[in-house]
Amino acid sequence: MTVQEVKAALPAYLQSYVKLFVPEEGNKLPPYCGPTVDHTIELNEVDGKTPEVPYGPLYAMSRDELLVLRRTLLDLLEKGFIRASNSPAASPVLFVRKLGGGLRFCVDYRALNALTKKDRYPLPLIKETLNMIGRATWYTKLDVTAAFHKIRIAEGQEWMTAFRTRFGLYEWLVTPFGLANAPSTF
Repeated sequence: MTVQEVKAALPAYLQSYVKLFVPEEGNKLPPYCGPTVDHTIELNEVDGKTPEVPYGPLYAMSRDELLVLRRTLLDLLEKGFIRASNSPAASPVLFVRKLGGGLRFCVDYRALNALTKKDRYPLPLIKETLNMIGRATWYTKLDVTAAFHKIRIAEGQEWMTAFRTRFGLYEWLVTPFGLANAPSTF
């Protein structure tokens, strides 16, 4: 659907937010917004020094996984969400089977996450939340498609998100799934 088609279908009070409802808009590289919005990666010091970033192995992949990997990389490059890299960091990639079939592209950031200083933020208490919504008449579920891809990696920190594939080394320009602290940034 075009922006105009979506706008025509929206109620008047939502028309100023039309771009939020157009799927193609979600496939554009978001602008840098600064340190209070962009995702930052802060590493814990070890003996007063910044640790070396991990350089992981390549994981074995089936022929089908390699085909999906190539398509995924081309799609992410076309959207501008990743770029070729020469980073000293490199996390491995793998695929996880989706419940409904198909393969989900994943970067194994466990080694990087182990070095990352964790954000502390309060999680909502389930009992309080249930009490607040218990008498509601209407409930809404909001699923933001590829939500983390709407948030940039802080400028100059992209190299830490680098990942290795058979087809080269790449780094993220948007927040990938699997990074420590990504939920608190979102």
